[in-house]
Amino acid sequence: MDIATIVGFLSAFVLVLLAMGATGDPTVFINMPSMLFVVGGTVALTLFSFPLQNVISSFRYFGYTVIPPKPGADQSKVIGELEIGIVMFTKIKSYAQATGWVGSLNGLVLILTSIDDPAAIGPSASVALLTVFYGTLIAYWICLPVSTKLQFRLDELKKAS
Repeated sequence: MDIATIVGFLSAFVLVLLAMGATGDPTVFINMPSMLFVVGGTVALTLFSFPLQNVISSFRYFGYTVIPPKPGADQSKVIGELEIGIVMFTKIKSYAQATGWVGSLNGLVLILTSIDDPAAIGPSASVALLTVFYGTLIAYWICLPVSTKLQFRLDELKKAS
């Protein structure tokens, strides 16, 4: 088991929560339309890009970040899974960023359509900013470290053989 992965993931998560809490009201960072846009869009694009079996297996690929492949496991199978996992999480990173930016554009359109109603500008600006926030967190706080760790596991495995 790789304790560094667990400590790193939990530390990053806690740091984000602490930073959000330091604002006084962490609930301002919760915006359901933005979450649906980014998470839903990222999942939809992933399903569009990969066979369902690979999407379901992404949890197993993620598992390699914490638990390295067992010695004696079918190396060609594990290498294939690591390679697919690297490609998947690299693409998911791109999809999360893209949906965050498209959601931001959506929020900007909402701002412009309600420019004469100052009360409607705040919620629209929240959508514009929080979609980028969520997309960036998914891309750089989850997907990039996962694909990096999977690449490390793959390099280790190839070096050992």
